[in-house]
Amino acid sequence: MIQELENAGGGGTNDLEGIKLSEALLDNQDAEEKTIIVITDGAGVEETADYVRKLEARGITVIAIGIGAGTEAVTEVYSNHYQSEDFRNLPKTLLRVLTRRLLNLP
Repeated sequence: MIQELENAGGGGTNDLEGIKLSEALLDNQDAEEKTIIVITDGAGVEETADYVRKLEARGITVIAIGIGAGTEAVTEVYSNHYQSEDFRNLPKTLLRVLTRRLLNLP
């Protein structure tokens, strides 16, 4: 599976639609804390950044993990962000994200 991901073509990343779908799923949930984790190989766009800020103002935490080269813009679009060199490091990065989230660390 990792080899397939590494060989997959680029382009067409649409973080915003994935975030909107996640928001719709969360809207029906009665939870004290709501978190969306975005895993992306894309750069993101300003429209996504605006939408993320609106969600965060509503109390929904949005965390992004940029995978691989060319995801430096993730730091500009998402205030909560992490970088992973490639898909092989994703489990470690996710563990770090979840540990920090469970311990309420910034």
